[in-house]
Amino acid sequence: MKKRSSLFLITILVLSLGFGLNATAKSSSDIINKPIITPMSSLSGDITFPFGKNLHLEDDNHWNMTDLLDVNQTLDQISSFTGPGITAYSGDDLVPAISADRYLVNVTLINATIYDDHDTIGAGEIYFNVTINGNFTETARTDVNNGETLDVNLTAFTAWCLTLDISVEVWDDDTFPDPDDALGLYHFQTTTPTSQNISGLTDIGDAKVWLEIEVLDSESGVTAEFLADGCKPYFYFSDETTATEEANETYARVLVGPDPDEGLATAICIQYIFTWDKENFPIPINIQFHEDDYEEFLIFIDPADIMNPYRYVFDDGSYMSNARSQRIAIWEDGVATGILETTAYISDELTPLLGDNYTTKYKRFNASATTDEFRMGLSGIWTMNTLVQTSFHNFQEGPPGLLDITTSELGFNYEIDEFNDTIIREFFRKHYHAFEEGLWWISFLGLDYPKVHPFTFDIVDPFKFPYLING
Repeated sequence: MKKRSSLFLITILVLSLGFGLNATAKSSSDIINKPIITPMSSLSGDITFPFGKNLHLEDDNHWNMTDLLDVNQTLDQISSFTGPGITAYSGDDLVPAISADRYLVNVTLINATIYDDHDTIGAGEIYFNVTINGNFTETARTDVNNGETLDVNLTAFTAWCLTLDISVEVWDDDTFPDPDDALGLYHFQTTTPTSQNISGLTDIGDAKVWLEIEVLDSESGVTAEFLADGCKPYFYFSDETTATEEANETYARVLVGPDPDEGLATAICIQYIFTWDKENFPIPINIQFHEDDYEEFLIFIDPADIMNPYRYVFDDGSYMSNARSQRIAIWEDGVATGILETTAYISDELTPLLGDNYTTKYKRFNASATTDEFRMGLSGIWTMNTLVQTSFHNFQEGPPGLLDITTSELGFNYEIDEFNDTIIREFFRKHYHAFEEGLWWISFLGLDYPKVHPFTFDIVDPFKFPYLING
């Protein structure tokens, strides 16, 4: 993904003066890249540096600029990474804007009786698709005849939640190209989970299922950790290459403040930051583009209607596979738009690190006119099906489509860490490493690019349009 940073300001000036980087290989990937790093002349000269100092390059084109950045000084002057009227919560912090009871629930599919296996000869190959608060589990196939009861004993859900929604689909597996036969759907829902056994026929009466609900614990109030984990996106991957993979780390915090665009004096934003150790080119495979990569995902909630978020925002910058948005995707109820442009302004405290403003593209999607893009989160609050589209870690609405030939599914199976001020400072200090390593010339793209990508998200005020600001 092409992300702007102060490094690009340097790049333009470097090229204009005729300077280039040394093609010194430090790893096997650097050796592969060496032929397309183009050294230029070795003259001396001064370059205007956006941090208010000058950089002098000598004959060896030395790029160690850590003494010039003053990143620590800038960070030391920031007391809080939140905008005016905004409060941040993480971990066990109670979110005061929400008053609700939460329950630690365990759900087990005990057994099922098959009344019609839909096979005229022999036993049916029965399996179950169990979806509980958006969490999907498919069982193995088992031969079962009409009138037989199958012991399943599958623990399909263990999580904290506000409400509970259970769907059990019963299927008979048929040999391709014949489609599988549906034995029906059993559905159960409650807003106040209690320990109990439940059972019932499927909607077409071809099977009956028994389940056990256990409430292991309950608490009053909602923590930031619960909200972040219970609303996190459900992930799929379009395996463009082996480098299209899940994030190495995921961080989140909850921000409470005014949302003027929604007319809310108090609104909630769950701010997720996904990080990767590196980003690779799709072709040729396993050539590193740069170290470190980041993506942001935002979910906005009205405290008066916590189960139905009113806005989802992410960077939908697919370079080829997705022609729908190609920049910031804003999903909310209302009229959809084409791709538009706006000026995004960096928060004052971060301008020394990220610059002042820039032009960005965005597109609005009408969330109320969607079909499969949304699903219930573990908490019972609605979230999005999200697809990691390319080796550049582009996000796109899921589930996978017809053009996503090879896909995999992570679901909710990833951990959330606290995104607190300590982590934020650590991320911004990576500017040092980015400037130490400098840039490399990518001839077939015709540009210089950082060897290490700095953290460039303005995370201070996500209630400010266009919500996701990447400086």
